[in-house]
Amino acid sequence: MQMVVDRKAIEIVVAPQLLDAVDLTGKVVTGDAMHAQVDLAKQIVGSGDDYLFTVKQNQPHAYEVLDRLLTQPETRPDFSPVAKDFQQNDPASAALTWRPAPIRS
Repeated sequence: MQMVVDRKAIEIVVAPQLLDAVDLTGKVVTGDAMHAQVDLAKQIVGSGDDYLFTVKQNQPHAYEVLDRLLTQPETRPDFSPVAKDFQQNDPASAALTWRPAPIRS
């Protein structure tokens, strides 16, 4: 979906208005690093939706936290060295069944 905006409008200011105008039920909102804003994330989660934003080093705190979670998984709450997102229903089979991991906000 596209939205007509004033030439001087800033994309980050218009993004919340666009999200209000769209039914995002069952969708994942994606955005580049410019959209990695707390208020925008709260708006999306508050609507019961999910998001995936790029985070760059120009947001040092967010980057550091995510870097630590991804490179030092043992620091995560509920860390398990065994993958919990999949389960093997039949031990004789190599097939794995995916089960959704809980999303925490």
